[in-house]
Amino acid sequence: MYHSRNMKTKPVTIRIALMLLVSLGSGLLIGGVIGSATAFFYPVIAMPLLGAFLVGLVMGQAIHWLKMARIPMATVFGIFSICMLMGTTLVMGYGIQRAAIVEALESRHGFTKETAQKYVDEELNERTGGQTGVLAPLWFRMYDGVRVTSGFQLDATPMGNAVVLGIEWVLALFLGVRMIRKRSRQPFCSTCNDWYTRRMVGTAPLGSLSTVQATLMDRQFHRLGRRLDPPTKPQSIVV
Repeated sequence: MYHSRNMKTKPVTIRIALMLLVSLGSGLLIGGVIGSATAFFYPVIAMPLLGAFLVGLVMGQAIHWLKMARIPMATVFGIFSICMLMGTTLVMGYGIQRAAIVEALESRHGFTKETAQKYVDEELNERTGGQTGVLAPLWFRMYDGVRVTSGFQLDATPMGNAVVLGIEWVLALFLGVRMIRKRSRQPFCSTCNDWYTRRMVGTAPLGSLSTVQATLMDRQFHRLGRRLDPPTKPQSIVV
């Protein structure tokens, strides 16, 4: 039998605001870590899936804690958090590679910081197809590929890189949103505003199955207690 703990919960507006903060924070934090790792290695597809899995775990715990049992709302928050994860990964990877080039020009070739940054801007402008601003990290990934390991660069055509990136986004969204939706679909009592938990409250003979079911459906729990034997007594029905 499912049993609700009947605990107090926060107002809906506060829970939505907290879920938004968790979605934003988890996507930025985990995406930042994944993006930082791209300077050293980047297992294609596997790395975004790892990030989506971690985001799914964090969001699942937040959904359970905040009692967010609304599946459509959980889906929206899931999509938002995964998009933040993937976008942050792109931005961090782009920024780290840019900083590495600037540092190399300063230390190895004696460029001043301003000259090195100007040179890098011109170089990246060419490597991103002339795109600047917020779209620069995306186009940089499409035109330049990714560093799979320190000695291997995945450098396909822009279309090939775009296909790989698209597959990563689809798989990450599928995994992350699926985990988050699964957590929000757990049995929930809308009356007492809390999750149900399983607890064995008693046993009954097999012949009383229809009576027990009718009592449960009518929510006559005071009568159910009189029809059940202690859980330790072996019977045919466990409630």
